[in-house]
Amino acid sequence: MEDQVKLKLFILFLLSLPFLNPAYSQDNLTGILHNPEIPYVGNISDWGSDYIVANTESRGRNSGVYRSSNSSIYVAVSDTNVLAGNTLNILRSSNNGVNWSIVYSVGPASIKILKTKMLATANDSIYCYLLTEQTAIFTISVLNGQLRLFNSGYRDFDVHSTPSSSMFLWVDTLGTNSLFRYGTTNGGISYLTRGNVTSTAAHPRVYCPPGSDTAIVTYYQAISPITDTLQLGILSVRYRESSPGTAASVGSFTVVIPAGTTRDQYAPVKYRNNSWIFYTTGTTGSINLNCITSVDAGATWGSQVVIGSLPSRDEYWFDAKHFTVGSGGVDLIYYSDTLQPGAPTNATDRMYYTSAGTVSPGTFSASTQFSEHAPGWSANGYIPFLVEYYDVGGDAAAVWIGQDGANKRLYMDRLAAVTGISPNGNETPDQFSLGQNYPNPFNPVTNINFSLPVSGFVSLKVFDVLGREVATLVDKQINAGSYTVNFDASKLSSGVYFYRLTSGEFSDIKKLMLVK
Repeated sequence: MEDQVKLKLFILFLLSLPFLNPAYSQDNLTGILHNPEIPYVGNISDWGSDYIVANTESRGRNSGVYRSSNSSIYVAVSDTNVLAGNTLNILRSSNNGVNWSIVYSVGPASIKILKTKMLATANDSIYCYLLTEQTAIFTISVLNGQLRLFNSGYRDFDVHSTPSSSMFLWVDTLGTNSLFRYGTTNGGISYLTRGNVTSTAAHPRVYCPPGSDTAIVTYYQAISPITDTLQLGILSVRYRESSPGTAASVGSFTVVIPAGTTRDQYAPVKYRNNSWIFYTTGTTGSINLNCITSVDAGATWGSQVVIGSLPSRDEYWFDAKHFTVGSGGVDLIYYSDTLQPGAPTNATDRMYYTSAGTVSPGTFSASTQFSEHAPGWSANGYIPFLVEYYDVGGDAAAVWIGQDGANKRLYMDRLAAVTGISPNGNETPDQFSLGQNYPNPFNPVTNINFSLPVSGFVSLKVFDVLGREVATLVDKQINAGSYTVNFDASKLSSGVYFYRLTSGEFSDIKKLMLVK
């Protein structure tokens, strides 16, 4: 039994293959699987509704994924301070971000991780791909603690999985602008297929939703005479898995966004026959967030839709994922920046959330600020990211680097808890109460009043007729007083629902009706 609780060390030795970079052999990464998990102390404080994932600023782009079989969020954090001597730590939370444990660590700290990409496969495995400052790509099988080198000499990458539990790795080769595609059916132990997609590409971005065998692939079209990569045109193509680990293009390679305008970020999203490509336009001081949409699975695309173009603000650093509740659609988070002098505040720098459904894919809901710790720009490029739960309530988590006084920390907020809550007056009520929502029936927004005679932890949740939780409206410590909560049920189907308020020993349930 003692051996079962010892840390298991997995040391990666580079193979003497001719295409490996010889200089890189001096910079081996090592991985440590923590069994049992090592709790990460200091990240369980609730700062309003933002939970701390890591107490210090990241060194590169983080990522995360949700594993439904154990109801846990996994987050890959490029940070040497989470655990001394390590450059990357994979953390897990099984209670929606309140507590975190270290499940896997990668060292040494001298190697900088620029980018990570976590994904879950159909056979319930969790993987993390990473790119080092030394241009090498590694893959981690998180659950069994295996770290493997793929190869070195790359500028960028992206990766996706398919219903066969295969994974496809798309790599941007330094010096040649060649985009290659690799397929693996054994979790990155070996790659069965290799395909040269194009010799004029940079920075691939791919998206393949769970249950689909077809991915949308986008990339900068690296062609002369344009020398500024950010002003290159953005090209899109679809690839479909023909057999496990093997894929071929479907349809044509199409320039969906012409060259000539600076676009420093773009990413596709796909769900059923609907697709979106999000992208920024402009330079500092006039950066806007836009998208184009497709209703035929990416075969053709519509005109530009402007999502964020607030005066005196830059909208950039976004992430988008599809959701499956109701008829499905897309969730989007993004950073809105006033470019103010000095440190960011909640008034100057904000994280926003919006969404669009498949019925009207180009119509986005009014953006809602969910951050209580202001985001900030950094050359480390730690773009905020979304983790979709894909549960019955359509829950998701947003993760970003936020300001805490003079410090920067990694925070998480559940998007199911993005809701308007406002106090009603300054008087302290005599007793607990839960009011009937109004209007009722409603479509799709309603208000719920409740009163607290004493301060305490408050839970206000919505359930369907089968007793399944579909939304969390309040889940935090609240002072005594009377409050109104704004509930947006645009993602839910018409029907009867119930909402329950719990605080201390008090609990009450009422019925509401959504009619669309």
